[in-house]
Amino acid sequence: MIFIDGEYLRKIYKNSGLAPDIPVLIRKILKKLGIEERELLRVYYYSSPPYCSSTPTPKEKERYKKWQRFINFLEKQNSLEIKLGRVEKRYWDGNIGYEQKMVDVLLSIDLVQLSAKSLIDTAILDCFAPFHKNFNKNLQDRPLPVPRLNFTPLARIPSP
Repeated sequence: MIFIDGEYLRKIYKNSGLAPDIPVLIRKILKKLGIEERELLRVYYYSSPPYCSSTPTPKEKERYKKWQRFINFLEKQNSLEIKLGRVEKRYWDGNIGYEQKMVDVLLSIDLVQLSAKSLIDTAILDCFAPFHKNFNKNLQDRPLPVPRLNFTPLARIPSP
């Protein structure tokens, strides 16, 4: 199974000036790890809709429409399940920022549940490195069947 943090993926591609092509990316991850595509059970894609205020601005509406088109495309892909968190507006030192919530929690819950049910023995993560390290550290002494985790830094996978 592959677990993709959509915001992390978006940032990687945004920094390279490219748009993510999820089906191509999945094939490249599998190829890099020497896994046949037919062996892939499922891809979990974690994301959040963009922030929209209670009375959305034209810019917020446009951003949401683009995001919705992307999600609609993903929903048509085989063996891909989308899990959604949320985005909250935050204020730090007089500055406005936006923070994604629940995505790491949803990903963690899925990893633990699938492991506990012995439904997976290998998980491929594309998420931020500290998540991977903390997950391994927190599960190493637990009486659960823990999957082998392959952390795949997307920045090192060739662009589509």
